Amino acid sequence: MQLHISNTQSRKPGWLDHLFRMILLMAIVCFAAVSYAQEVKVFRMPPFPIISDKAPLQYSDSRRVMVFFKSTPEAIRELVPQPLVPNPDNIMIIMANHWNAKGFQNQEYNDRGGKIYEVALLIPVRFGKKMGVYSVILYLDNASRLPMSREIWGFPKKLANVTVDEKDGTFSSTVKISGTNILKLDFKRTEKVEPVPVQPPGNVFNLKVIPSVKRNAPPEVLQITAVKTNFKAKEAWRGKATLEMGSLSSEPLGGIPVLKIISANDATIEGSMDYGEVIYDYLAKAKK
Repeated sequence: MQLHISNTQSRKPGWLDHLFRMILLMAIVCFAAVSYAQEVKVFRMPPFPIISDKAPLQYSDSRRVMVFFKSTPEAIRELVPQPLVPNPDNIMIIMANHWNAKGFQNQEYNDRGGKIYEVALLIPVRFGKKMGVYSVILYLDNASRLPMSREIWGFPKKLANVTVDEKDGTFSSTVKISGTNILKLDFKRTEKVEPVPVQPPGNVFNLKVIPSVKRNAPPEVLQITAVKTNFKAKEAWRGKATLEMGSLSSEPLGGIPVLKIISANDATIEGSMDYGEVIYDYLAKAKK
């Protein structure tokens, strides 16, 4: 498509002309992309039936246990992709959640929401001046939450047998795959935190990968994405925790050194997670 901008005066195009042409071209490209998406009616795979709602995802009266432990710089550097910078204290986090998710329903599908058990391995990192956590792996027991989590944000979620036992101030969670214990977390409350600390919105970074359809070709998508989570704690506790991590050939958690448990906390939370942004595109960088 050629763009012709008439000019009654004979002069060379200035920087304002170039800027105008660039903005107009970008608008045409964006409009074409939106029109195409509306025409084919595709938001995610498969295009029908729609198996989950669009963001923001809503959660209420959910329980979150976080265990902070010290590992080795070698183990952390191996798990964190550049250009993300790992925290200098070599801290990792095991986060176990009992989510109470808002349900979603249409004519073809009924996700009633309710409980979702999820256990994640996270690493505090920074990207430039932006601080957050990097998702290494997330195990959960609800298959309906897998497609959009992977396809939109790039969360490395995996279906597993996740069990949770909550009673009398204790929280125990176990992750099993193929009958093998991959992770076991035990937590007991020791001290209530008052007043409840204010939690600002946090950044979660993911490595979003979509393989190529071609043999031995690089991925079609290879990006670092960032999403802001917006949760507030209604109640918070400090406590003591123990961790046990095991391994399969496909699940090497048992090889991660747990040198020392630094701290552990428990909170009742509510909030949401919306769409995010691409902060680093490896393929775009490689073309330059």
